[in-house]
Formats: sequence, structure tokens, C-alpha cells
Amino acid sequence: MGNKVTVTIYGKEYTIAGEEPREEIIKLAAHVDDKMQEIADSCAVGAMSSIAVLAAVNICDEYFGLKAKLDSLEKMNSKLDDDNQKYIQLWEEAKKSFSDQKEQGQRDISNLREETRKEVEEIRAQKDQLLGRLNGKDKELEELIRRQQDMKAEIEKGSKEAVAETEQKYKDMENNYFDLQMENTQLKSELEKMKNDMEWERNERESR
Repeated sequence: MGNKVTVTIYGKEYTIAGEEPREEIIKLAAHVDDKMQEIADSCAVGAMSSIAVLAAVNICDEYFGLKAKLDSLEKMNSKLDDDNQKYIQLWEEAKKSFSDQKEQGQRDISNLREETRKEVEEIRAQKDQLLGRLNGKDKELEELIRRQQDMKAEIEKGSKEAVAETEQKYKDMENNYFDLQMENTQLKSELEKMKNDMEWERNERESR
């Protein structure tokens, strides 16, 4: 239901009906009265109608000035909203890029660990193989030493022919013994190198 308010504008009472609150209607009427009083004081205009027209023009000028400022603020607000949406989109893209890079980094670390595990297993297998060969060569050396000792005993007991034949066998056995020692030394060198490689690999993993 509308409000009816009696107000005084430029010395004359008016009854104004409106949907606005009573205080708002009184405030608007007071503003019109102020404008009319201001024009009457500053201009040599006597007719009330002329004063009212000039007051209306001034009020319209204020209205359009405020409307222009409001339009400018709305455009600025719209631009700020667009910029905000753009920044939000850039932020979301940055977060997604970071998440993708993080997942890729985790996959790379997992792959590196798997590759390292396989390399360690291969090195251990090679180490076990070399140890097996080394143990076998040690047994061959022990057998040659035993046979060498047997040959020496036969040399001491045998005839000259037997001695000559035995000496030749002994020389052959010494040559074989020397070859086995060389091969045994090479195997031990390979085993030591593999141990050093494994130690280096373990230090590399710990330093990561």
C-alpha cells in the first residue's frame, strides 16, 4: 500500500503518494526545495514555474552525471570480473600443471627405483656367478696341488725314465698351475671391481 506524505516545496504544500518509505519521500521533496531555493537566490527569476523548470534541469543534470559515473563503475566492475575470471583460470591451469608435473616426477622416481632394483639384482647375480667360478677354480687348484705332491713322491721313487717323464708331467702341471693362478687372479679382480660398483651404487642411492 502506497504512502501519502504532505511536504512543503518552495513555500507551498503538496501531498505526494508513493511506494517509497515516508522518510525517503520527505528527503526527495527537501532536495527539490533546496534546488529551487538555490536557483531563486542565484538568478533573477521571479516566476515559480521558471524556478521549478530550472530546478528540474539541475536535478536531471545531477541524475545523468551520477548515471554516467554508475555506468562507468559498472563497466569497471565488469572488467574486474573478467580479469578475476581470467586470473582464476590461470591459477587453475597453474595448479593443474603443477599437479601433472608432480605426478610425472613421482612416476619418474618410481621408474628409477625399479631400474635401480633390477641393476642391483643383475650385479648380485653376476657376483654369485663369479663366486661360483672362483670356488670351482680353488678346488681345481687344490686338486693340482695334490697331484703335484703325488708326482713329487713318484719322482723320488722312480727310475730315470720315469723321472724324465714325471718331470715333463710336472712341468706341464706347473704350467697349468700358473694358468689357473692367472685366471684365479683375474676372477678375484673382477669380483673386487663388482664389490666396488655395488658400494658406489649404494652410496649413490643413499645420497639421493
